Amino acid sequence: MILTALKKRMDSLLRIRTPGDGRPWRFSDRAGFTLVELMVVLFLLGVLITIAVMVYFRFIYKTKETVAILHIKQIIKAQELYRAENSVYTDDFSKLNMPGTAPAGSGNNVRIYEGYRYTLSVSGGVEDTSTWSLRAEPEDGNTQMRWFYTDQTGVIRYEVGTTAGPSSPAI
Repeated sequence: MILTALKKRMDSLLRIRTPGDGRPWRFSDRAGFTLVELMVVLFLLGVLITIAVMVYFRFIYKTKETVAILHIKQIIKAQELYRAENSVYTDDFSKLNMPGTAPAGSGNNVRIYEGYRYTLSVSGGVEDTSTWSLRAEPEDGNTQMRWFYTDQTGVIRYEVGTTAGPSSPAI
């Protein structure tokens, strides 16, 4: 009985008279979308997906940059500890005490860690006159990410998409 009443109510809601012809029709008689409506919806979906992908990749880049900055700070501290013990800086990552990180690389002065290539160099080599520098560049050469530079001053500098140096802006 309740189902019959519901069915009658639904039928009455779905029957609509169109002006002019006098015959009833149901929504199913005019169901569907026009090609223009579908194209507009697909275009809007494409725009939204493009924006979402751009935001996602920017998030990934920022995360990698943050990890690189933290790693550079560890290297700065490790260099100062090494100098305190040995009176000179080193360009050998294996001599630096950096717990919690296990960067891989080819050679003692190049390491790859979390998408960045770190290159450590030392000049001077005599007590109290040695200097060091570190470049951290995206492993894939991404020009949308920041490239970093630091030296014995401990100031981290960056450029976007190109090699950073001593005259680059500080973070």
